[in-house]
Amino acid sequence: NKEDEIFLYDKNILDLDSDNNIDSNIKLYIENNPGTSKNKYTGIFKDKNLVFVVAESFSTIGVRKDLTPTLYKLTNNGFVFNNYYVPYFLSTIGGKFQADTALYPSINSLSIWRSGNNSFPYGLGNSFNNINYNTYAYHDHSGYFQDRYKYLKAIGFNNFKACAMGLDINCDVWPESDIEMIEKTYTDYIDSDKPFMAYYMTVSGHMEYNFFGNYIASKNKSLVDNLNLSTSASAYLATQIELDRALELLINKLEEANKLDDTVIILTADHYPYALSLEEMNELSTFKRDNLFEINHNSLIIWNNKLNRVEIDKVGMSIDALPTVYNLFGIEYDSRLFAGTDLLSNSEGLVILSNRSWITDKGKYNSITNEYIGIGDVDYVNNINKTIQNKISFSRSMITNNGYKYIKIKETDTVFITEPTYDGIEKVTAEIMDEVAMLGADAINLSSKKHLLHHASREDLMLMINLMNPKYYFPVKGEYRYQLANAKVAEEIGVPKENIILKQNGDVCSFMLQCQEAV
Repeated sequence: NKEDEIFLYDKNILDLDSDNNIDSNIKLYIENNPGTSKNKYTGIFKDKNLVFVVAESFSTIGVRKDLTPTLYKLTNNGFVFNNYYVPYFLSTIGGKFQADTALYPSINSLSIWRSGNNSFPYGLGNSFNNINYNTYAYHDHSGYFQDRYKYLKAIGFNNFKACAMGLDINCDVWPESDIEMIEKTYTDYIDSDKPFMAYYMTVSGHMEYNFFGNYIASKNKSLVDNLNLSTSASAYLATQIELDRALELLINKLEEANKLDDTVIILTADHYPYALSLEEMNELSTFKRDNLFEINHNSLIIWNNKLNRVEIDKVGMSIDALPTVYNLFGIEYDSRLFAGTDLLSNSEGLVILSNRSWITDKGKYNSITNEYIGIGDVDYVNNINKTIQNKISFSRSMITNNGYKYIKIKETDTVFITEPTYDGIEKVTAEIMDEVAMLGADAINLSSKKHLLHHASREDLMLMINLMNPKYYFPVKGEYRYQLANAKVAEEIGVPKENIILKQNGDVCSFMLQCQEAV
């Protein structure tokens, strides 16, 4: 994009400080990481509501215009990520970890994360709490399972509802209904007095995919009976119909409350439906998938009713969702503190699979066969392998050593607001001081009694002229009477009158020849 090429964007980085207890792997990763740049999409969703969904076993293979029209609409409008992957790692807990932390999972780090004892100042809930959102979290199964109530609190969700934890749905079936979850929760936030952020973990798409032990598949069986598919593929589609209708219900309620245009819906999967065989997945897929790379190919939904379709070809994965959200909502964050990166930045895309095979914008590498197909030589492959090792080590250290606890934004800066707060600008001044405070600096607003004039005094002008000793002197700022007074000061201290230039708005002066009035 030519616009991006000529416009230099700032980095999404902060002035960080860390104490001596920080792990060396973390410190080295941050020091060697240039961070990602802001872009033309930075802040386009600022102050909008957010519904963030981690969908159980969601896959693009379950998106059909006839059976799941809402999912079809959401995946084909707004931001459309053509090369998004959700790598399978340790089932649901691994998928949610990637979406919730933007870190790469390991067995050891997952067990620690589940304790809820880690510090996550940049967690999803905490980040939106910090910009004055009302935040909520929901799950239509047990909140105790895999200690969800613990780790969700750690990332900032204090209003968590689940089965046996305040969510009034039928929890005596398996799997439970996503529709019922939306029906029982949207009233919590739909009339929020502030922007809201609602986080959902769905369950209706859960395996096994059959019509005798899966309540949701049985419920929607009549809708898929006429399809020429295997039982498992049909049952999977039936579970996705439940998710589709839950999202339809949510959208309708938002529209009825006049909140739809100001709400963003984001959806990513926890993993692909691994209970289906590759053959069964290919029954539903629009292209033939292999069992290493394309089995993980999925969709990332980022949709707003007013957003035109934007196609993104860069490759990405679930750990990239969180930084992308922060950039879109204009949240101040440091891109060096995650293993994932903003999918809308100009950084190279990277997908890391569980066996350390990978995909970039240039090609694919099979770690089992040590085969690379794409653009680049052996040095490129070695460099990507090194990058992956660094991301994995960083992610592990961040959890096992509680790395975020030891990283702070430097608080050494003080910002003086020298313009006094006059009538009519009190709100603007307060908002500026809040934003400065959120960055960790002190904000001092000088009163009108201590107000500093922003204009140079007569003595200041004399000092400047004496120091610079100009041949010509040309006052160009301020009312004409002030420019005239400025010129007289210059004449008084020795600048020849004929070398002092005074012009009015609209006049043109050529310094190569002579000044002339504009025609």
